[in-house]
Amino acid sequence: MVTYSIIIPIYNAERYLPACLDSVLAQDTSSEYEVILVDDGSTDQSGRICDEYGSVHSNFCVIHTENRGQSAARNTGMRKAKGLYILFLDADDLWSSDCLSMLDEFIREQPDMMTFSACRFSAVPGDGNEIHQALLPEGEQGRAWLNKLFQLQAMPRPYPCIYAYRRAFLAEFQFFFQEDLQTAEDFEFNMRCLSTAQSIVGTDRVLLHYRKTEGSLTSSLTTKKLLDNLTVSEQIFRKFPNAAVANHYCSVAVNLAGLRKQADRQGAISFVQDNWDIWRYTSYRPYKMARFLFRFLGCCNGAAVYAFFQTLWHRHGKTGALMKRR
Repeated sequence: MVTYSIIIPIYNAERYLPACLDSVLAQDTSSEYEVILVDDGSTDQSGRICDEYGSVHSNFCVIHTENRGQSAARNTGMRKAKGLYILFLDADDLWSSDCLSMLDEFIREQPDMMTFSACRFSAVPGDGNEIHQALLPEGEQGRAWLNKLFQLQAMPRPYPCIYAYRRAFLAEFQFFFQEDLQTAEDFEFNMRCLSTAQSIVGTDRVLLHYRKTEGSLTSSLTTKKLLDNLTVSEQIFRKFPNAAVANHYCSVAVNLAGLRKQADRQGAISFVQDNWDIWRYTSYRPYKMARFLFRFLGCCNGAAVYAFFQTLWHRHGKTGALMKRR
């Protein structure tokens, strides 16, 4: 029986892909696993690398598709999966050699979801940090765990690559990634899963090494991305109205200044204005200030002024101090 289905969406990842695949092959486990490589229309040598690994390792399945994005690639892999549990791994990331053996310790009880920790790394020495859940789940329902996090004004980590999902659970509720979202698709998918799961367990052990790459929401911001992020955050807030989700929503809304053209901003401005009530829930002092600026200067001017102050905070290293004064 196949215990794990490891789904790796791949697009132009020739530089990092061999190391990623070798980290999977280095797993110290007796459990049977399959590796589903979904080449999402790569134009470099990624497809050839996939085929090379597939020709040598019988448990590797290679699927070549036209370029449709990471969500579509993951969904393709999910429909092909046969394992008891599904895991996702990005083509530029690495697993610790004990990743699957650590998960082996939990699967006897067959929880709907499992979660573990990760560590960011980059080419710059010392430029990385560990990613942990604010509170470890101990077998309770996902919704109960979420409520515990929200009471701490914390959010669950949104990255699918630090979770394992029971395949029958995903199939029962037909959980797939929303392919029309250009951003926040991970957050949306995980919140659906977490709010439905009957049991979730976790470990603080770092099992994923997450490559830190350049880029952020603001560096590649478009109206579609901003609205996708706002929409997902608003929908989750309506299901879980609390300060933690409100803080997350506000962290997206303040990026409005990143849309350079006035014409591009109107849809986002209307959305923020239609959901003004969310701002009242924020507990983070800078977002309270942003609320004041948005209200009295208008969304565009308020976002611009907030962005100016944010630059000053980062320049003078005051962000940490502000974080402590929630």
